[in-house]
Amino acid sequence: MGCATFNDRLREKVNIVSAHAYSITNVVKAKFKSPEKTGEVSLIRIRNPWGAVEWSGAWSDNSSEWQYLVDKDTLDLKSNDDGEFWMNYEDFKRYWEVLDICHLSRDAFEEDGYDPDDKRVWNVYSASGSWIPGISAGGCRNFYESFA
Repeated sequence: MGCATFNDRLREKVNIVSAHAYSITNVVKAKFKSPEKTGEVSLIRIRNPWGAVEWSGAWSDNSSEWQYLVDKDTLDLKSNDDGEFWMNYEDFKRYWEVLDICHLSRDAFEEDGYDPDDKRVWNVYSASGSWIPGISAGGCRNFYESFA
């Protein structure tokens, strides 16, 4: 899974680079307990492939929210400028404009412990058409008119 935004003002506001592809590396529901509230928070771990330039909002590497997390040890937290950071789901929806999910097929898991008796339901969306070089195939996400 990957994400991107095209809002140029976010770099100076919360340190997210516009028109740049990020990877989503984990999603969890974590328990927290603060003086005001106890509950769960949905957290998303995101990686900037540059290995630097990280989100500076709530749940960023050194934010105060981490002191209230109940099971910090299970999240493999690192407070260094390595390009990987956490943010809550509400902020994710607010700041990111594009979410890409790519999965080829169930049998792509065969080498990684695929279970043929797994009865989970898969939904498939298929689009018909042609990939035409220079028109509808390849290119860069920055240029949607030429990116398939």
